[in-house]
Amino acid sequence: MSKSLKTIQIVCKIAKIVSTVLFVLAVIGAAGCAISIPINALFGDTILKIGGTTIRSAILKDPNYPEAALYLNLAIGLVICGTEIFLMHKAKRYFTHELEAGTPFTLPGAKELRRLGILNMAVSLGAAIVCGIAVGICKAVIPEISEINFSLPTSIGFGLALLLLSFVCEHGAELNAVINENNGNQTVL
Repeated sequence: MSKSLKTIQIVCKIAKIVSTVLFVLAVIGAAGCAISIPINALFGDTILKIGGTTIRSAILKDPNYPEAALYLNLAIGLVICGTEIFLMHKAKRYFTHELEAGTPFTLPGAKELRRLGILNMAVSLGAAIVCGIAVGICKAVIPEISEINFSLPTSIGFGLALLLLSFVCEHGAELNAVINENNGNQTVL
């Protein structure tokens, strides 16, 4: 195994660990948002109070915001965390397959990476549209809600980078196949 391939494998191991950690954090975030919505609706803001911090004060900086702003932020958080759960599961799966193959230069690996890039772009865009529509509707119904900002940790640009990288990996897999044919099945890449 070449030094550069060892480096790629180390990076893939780290990426698998990071995607696993982000998956777990997204699950915790989604659970927190999902639980906070009915708890706040049923019992009010004082049921969960840790050192003077309530659900409302942890999410909203302005205590004069309408109650709907709290629910809107929790719903947006749930959508964003759900997006991350899905994407990090797919990323962890890709890195698991890549590490099993021992190289990113395989045709199935390149196809899976391409799918991950496309999913990253599509799901991020879809989540942004859903959140934007929800914010727009709430602002139209409740004018007191001022600017609510949200951003997705994953992005269309990152998905595009994965998509482009998948073509590099596919080209490497094709070169590897040609070299294997010419050198009696010795793996070079």
